Amino acid sequence: MHLTSPDGVYFCLLGERSIFLDVERDRYFAASPETTQALIRAIEGTSVLGSDEAKLQPLLNEGLLSVSRDISRPLGEIVVTPAMRDLRAQGTARAGLAMLAVLLQVRARRELRRSGLAAVIARRAQAKPRHRHREIEAIAAAMRFSNLIIPAHERCLMKSIGLFDLMVASGHRPTLILGVRDCPFTAHAWVQLDALVIGDEQEHVTRYRPILAV
Repeated sequence: MHLTSPDGVYFCLLGERSIFLDVERDRYFAASPETTQALIRAIEGTSVLGSDEAKLQPLLNEGLLSVSRDISRPLGEIVVTPAMRDLRAQGTARAGLAMLAVLLQVRARRELRRSGLAAVIARRAQAKPRHRHREIEAIAAAMRFSNLIIPAHERCLMKSIGLFDLMVASGHRPTLILGVRDCPFTAHAWVQLDALVIGDEQEHVTRYRPILAV
């Protein structure tokens, strides 16, 4: 028996705290430094019997950790390709593609409201690229134009989901990433194609620690 993350629960280590995301409840949770140290020992296999069990019990009670016999599901953070560059100043927007980007963002907002984050994430996890191919530079330019209609500020999730859908429809298989940072706590969403950031700035996204990747 060992500790693991339940389905739909993700976490990352952020300074002295650990942050959990429960997509079913669409909520973030922060664990105390003491609980985080116990969690690190559990990941490393150096837990202190009794003491660490008590410190981790609140996470078990909240459903943020679970006990499993499945050794193929080790406890740990997600691993994503580090963001190395972006396309913020390349390409010219094509009107049709820019409007498609806007429509997909509006659809993503409606889907989030009606279905919730868990369902949205589950659908994107099954996404397969279409046969049609569009250049990444054209997609990035369309996203920049869409910001004139739907500002990026505080709408990163719906815009990133819309961008993810646009890239899949354009023959690519991107990664949708949710990240967090502390002091103060903020969350952000962005899209990468391997190490390339699309529709955002590399300097910006590297301020966040990934907690979920699809």
